[in-house]
Amino acid sequence: MSGIGTGYDLSVSTFSPDGRVFQTDYAQKAVDNSGTVIGLRCKDGVVLGAEKTIISKMLVGGSDKRTYAIDKHAGVAVAGLSADGRQVVNRAIQEAQQYSNVYGDAIPGHVLADRIASYVHIFNLYWYVRPCGASTLLATYDTEGPQLYVIEPTGIALRFFGAAVGKGRQGAKTDIERLDLKELTCKQGIKEIAKILHTVHDEEKPFELEMAWICDESKKQFAKVPADLVQEADKAAKDALNSDIPRVAGVIKRAAISDWFGHRGKFVRNAKLTSAGRVQALPDPLSFSQSLAPISGVTLLGAEVLVAALFALILTAYGNRPRGWCDHSLVQVASSEVAGQGVFAVQWIPKGTAVGAYPGVPRKADSMLRKASLAPNSRRYVFQSTSHVWLDPTDQAGLLSPKLGFNPLGPSCDVSMAYMNEPPVGCAVNVEIVDGADSLDLRFVTTCDIHAGTELFIDYGKSYDRSAYR
Repeated sequence: MSGIGTGYDLSVSTFSPDGRVFQTDYAQKAVDNSGTVIGLRCKDGVVLGAEKTIISKMLVGGSDKRTYAIDKHAGVAVAGLSADGRQVVNRAIQEAQQYSNVYGDAIPGHVLADRIASYVHIFNLYWYVRPCGASTLLATYDTEGPQLYVIEPTGIALRFFGAAVGKGRQGAKTDIERLDLKELTCKQGIKEIAKILHTVHDEEKPFELEMAWICDESKKQFAKVPADLVQEADKAAKDALNSDIPRVAGVIKRAAISDWFGHRGKFVRNAKLTSAGRVQALPDPLSFSQSLAPISGVTLLGAEVLVAALFALILTAYGNRPRGWCDHSLVQVASSEVAGQGVFAVQWIPKGTAVGAYPGVPRKADSMLRKASLAPNSRRYVFQSTSHVWLDPTDQAGLLSPKLGFNPLGPSCDVSMAYMNEPPVGCAVNVEIVDGADSLDLRFVTTCDIHAGTELFIDYGKSYDRSAYR
């Protein structure tokens, strides 16, 4: 009964037998379903950026405010329920003013973060209130330098170099980890945030960017990022997403070509076949070819081109092979009271066990859109990896199918894990997705000990179709 929250989600003051407070979990879910908010602590300050979906063409730009100034040296960005976020902001402003009145100095960043967290935590203690459905990213610049804090609905306050909350948090965190924040300036951070928000945005509705910063450029005062810088970053992000050059024959490695042709000359690192059958270099800073040495008066043509193209096609086929597996000694697909079928534990499974990997054929965005238009039912099962590639476990009719293609490097694709459901209201997740050997090896790992017969639930991190739920 504790696994589905029945009887334990009526009050925030009630713990379930496995130590969960379901009302707090629901508040966190409200944050996870909201627009993405990102914060970066750069070498000269902190930048905050929010993704605000335009819900109506009649909506006046800037109406749904997500960034607020708390004091001259502090400000926040809010994700989740806007109304709850405003109450947290009002309390933060009161705390800053009270500290200044009593001590005659600006409130330190860590003190402000602790006081906001204490206020939020109060709503997790008493039965007659509900938790705040908002997470707060706090940016400060004081004697300790620029700092970034995240206050969660649970009342936890942590300090980060870079953080992301909201619907696209998983992909955003992966992109943030690739940044060298110790060398990144706030002006560069604006462009990086815009690029990340455009990358993780997975809805058809447009959105607007809202950004604020506190840095040396703003004279160490919290302020909105100038509109011209936001527009420039927004344009650069859109251009970057549209600048992916298609490569007909894929990436051809220098060592492989040199081994095949075994003669002197410089070869292209990235190449595609032209209509005349010649090799044409693509713009690439790593390209080291300026010319092709002739072989008996003939350039790289004929059999060499075919061998190179064949090798590139093999690499492409390897990358596009079906993914997905399931450990049937631990879990199995069975009839579910939630939605048709689900994944259940066959035996006791300890915490941290990988029970399978999400199945499907890798598809890029344009390919997935075409598939979804022809088979709308496929939208229920596709899943986007952290590398922004879609895994599609469905056939042409949009139904789950193990016959997704021939995989010469391993067994056929097992689509069992695609039957795993998100938890309905009153239930908690007991599985999370982590990257395995590569970004398309999305492994299902248990987050707690699971008893035999228990259904496995996961948070897919996006709006989930519950129309089939009972």
